[in-house]
Formats: sequence, C-alpha cells, structure tokens
Amino acid sequence: MPEITRRRTGEFLRKLFFLLAQHPDGMAAQDAIAGVRNEFELSEYEEGDYPSGGNRFERIFRFSTIDCVKAGWMVKQQGQWFIT
Repeated sequence: MPEITRRRTGEFLRKLFFLLAQHPDGMAAQDAIAGVRNEFELSEYEEGDYPSGGNRFERIFRFSTIDCVKAGWMVKQQGQWFIT
C-alpha cells in the first residue's frame, strides 16, 4: 500500500486551490508549498527525504500539481502559481 495515497494528495491539492483563490495575482511556488505544508500534520514518511536527496513531501506535492496544469486548472509561470 502506498505511503501517500491519492486521497492524501487530493487533500493537499484542495488546500492549495483554497490558498491560490485568496491570491488572484498568484503565489510564489515556495510560499504555496509552505502554506499547504503548514496546514497539515505530516507523517514521518511525508516529512522524510529520498535516499537520492530532496524532501519527499515537496517532490510528491509538486508532481501532483502536473495534472492540474494539464487540465487547465492552474498555471505555473516563472516560479509563480495561479489558478485559472
């Protein structure tokens, strides 16, 4: 069973869209990620790092936003994230 489920990433994305809706001019990606991270109590697995380096939460979270961009729900441009 995966350590981070689709339901869990869905919770993260829901919070992201709530945050981005409050910032119509967009948010810096790092600020958006930090905002979502601060709203949840992350598991030990989510807080951990990959053996190759890099924070597990941030990588999984950034990867989960790809479908939102492809669906046209959000735009990533020069380090800024916007909802459409």
